[in-house]
Amino acid sequence: MATSKVPEPAHTLADAAAAVARIRRRRARHDPDLDAYPRHDPADDDDVDEAVVYLHTHRRVPDRVRREEASDRALLLSYRRQRDERRHDVLMLAFYDAAVEVGAWPSDYGRQLGISSANRWHRHRQLQERVRGHELPPTRLEQEREDRVGEWVREHRARMLGLAGDLVDHRDHLIELAAEARRVDVAEAVDTAGRLLGQPGLSLAAAVAHASWLLSPDRRAVVSPDPTVRDLLARAARFDQSYRAATE
Repeated sequence: MATSKVPEPAHTLADAAAAVARIRRRRARHDPDLDAYPRHDPADDDDVDEAVVYLHTHRRVPDRVRREEASDRALLLSYRRQRDERRHDVLMLAFYDAAVEVGAWPSDYGRQLGISSANRWHRHRQLQERVRGHELPPTRLEQEREDRVGEWVREHRARMLGLAGDLVDHRDHLIELAAEARRVDVAEAVDTAGRLLGQPGLSLAAAVAHASWLLSPDRRAVVSPDPTVRDLLARAARFDQSYRAATE
């Protein structure tokens, strides 16, 4: 039997303040340490945090009282989690906005955040919607970019597939050409391109471009003696430049 999902409530500071006050009233005649509990309704998040820490460390009250306050303690914890997640979202949105503003590429920071070039824009849009509290339609520039990138991927499909296949075929040699600190990154990028060969869309294009960027002349440790590989790397560099121009 399927169970319906309980919607997650959105608690406010006023809700948390009311919960702190109810807990204080319940403990009034039972808690010998109550003088250390916040004496006033929370005026800010620090007061809420103080109450939560107190409740975690002061348990010399009857089980009945702790059972009755369980609902309010849960509310406080839920409020704190929602608050901290929103703070994180706000900071992440500010980071993405700044990255776009200065032209930072996802390959500069994607590994640390666990995101790819392909899903950076989707993640940015999700954060905008969450922080601002409603679904946002694409802006004119975003829609134009989406259309432009989609058209670019369709036009370069054969080129992209051929380059991806060649990167996979020469994987081990390409890893040897990379600087030691970049070898794991090159392996992961080429392997990602290989996994996506059957899905010739934006994700494959981003993976191929990322691998190409990692193998650009200023990031390689040595020059390949194989003319076939040198030609492959030249094609990869041109592909990366074209992809960046289409996605900026």
